Amino acid sequence: MATYTVTIIYTRPDTEIDWPQDKYPGGTVDVIGVELNSVTDTFSDDNLTQTKVCIWKSKLDFENARVNDAVSETVRGLRKTYIGLNNIGCKVTEEDGTVKVFNSSNKTFEVQE
Repeated sequence: MATYTVTIIYTRPDTEIDWPQDKYPGGTVDVIGVELNSVTDTFSDDNLTQTKVCIWKSKLDFENARVNDAVSETVRGLRKTYIGLNNIGCKVTEEDGTVKVFNSSNKTFEVQE
C-alpha cells in the first residue's frame, strides 16, 4: 500500500503567538506509528512559518484520522478557534492535489479550486 503525504503550512503574525499544536497538544499526532508514519517540522528563519509534512500509511488512514475520536475532535476545535482568533494562516496540501485554506471567519477549511 502506498503512503499519502499531507503538507500543512502555518503562518503566524509574530513569535509571541504559540504554534497551534504547542498551545493545544494531542490530536492526530498521537497516531504516529499506527496510521501516521512520520511528521517532520521545519521553520522559516524568522520563525513565522512552520511547514509540517505528514506521511500517512495511506489516504484512507488520513481520512479516518480526521474523525477518529472525541478527544481528537475536541483538540481540533480548540486549535481552529485559536488559529482564527490569532490570525494564523493555515494551508493544507494533500498528495492528490487537494488544497484547503483555513477561513478564520467561520473556522473551517475550504477547498481551493
